[in-house]
Amino acid sequence: MIKKTLITSTVRKMANSRNSSVTISDNMGTALLSRYTLTKNRHDLVSQARKGLQPTIFDDIVNITGFRKEHVAQWLDVSEKTISNYKKENRLLSPTQGEKTLKVIALFKKGESVFGNIELFHEWLEKPAFGLFNEIPLALMGTSTGIDLIEEELIRIEYGDLA
Repeated sequence: MIKKTLITSTVRKMANSRNSSVTISDNMGTALLSRYTLTKNRHDLVSQARKGLQPTIFDDIVNITGFRKEHVAQWLDVSEKTISNYKKENRLLSPTQGEKTLKVIALFKKGESVFGNIELFHEWLEKPAFGLFNEIPLALMGTSTGIDLIEEELIRIEYGDLA
C-alpha cells in the first residue's frame, strides 16, 4: 500500500510539473511526431535501435511529451548528464535506450491518433485507467513492458473495448 501511494504521489508531481517553457499544442506535437515514421514491425524497431539513435532525439521527446527532461530521462533510464555527454562526444544511444525512445515516440503517435491531439492524451496519461487496473499510465512509462501495456490499452480504447 505504501509503494502504490508513493508511486501515485510521484506521478502526480510529474504531471503537475510539466515543463512550463514548453507549450503543448497540436501543431508542435504533430509536427515533431510527423518527423518520425515508425514501423509496426517489431524486428525493424529492434534493428533501428541496434543501429543507434542520435542523442538529440531526447530533446524531441521532451518537446513532444511536454514533460521535463528529468522525467523523460527516468522513462529512458538515462541521466540528463549522460545525454549531454553523448551529444558532446557524438555518441549514439545504446540499443536499449534507443528501443525505449522509439517506443515512447510510437506511444505518443498512437495516443495522438486515438485521442485526436496530444493534450487530450496527456490528460488520459495522468488519470487512473480502468483497463490498467486503475494504475496511472504515466507510472508505467519507466519500463518497456509498461509502455506496451499503455499501447495495448490505447488499442482497446481505439476499438471501443473499454471493459
